[in-house]
Amino acid sequence: MAWVGALSGAMVAVLLSKGVAMFTRAPACDGIPTCDWYIYAAVGAGIGFLTLPWLVVSALRRPPAPTNGTADDKN
Repeated sequence: MAWVGALSGAMVAVLLSKGVAMFTRAPACDGIPTCDWYIYAAVGAGIGFLTLPWLVVSALRRPPAPTNGTADDKN
């Protein structure tokens, strides 16, 4: 999950960099989203590398939700 989080975080951060460049009217670089995309990608990858595994582990450690006592539970 850490590698998936790193890749998805990097992609989201590069999309964010495109929005920041459009908002600040930064100069455009040919063939790449923004001139400083690698900085955004590194920070986003680091955040995704840490947060996605943490979210997965916390979801797995959570106890199952209680049931309402339906007929299926009376076996």
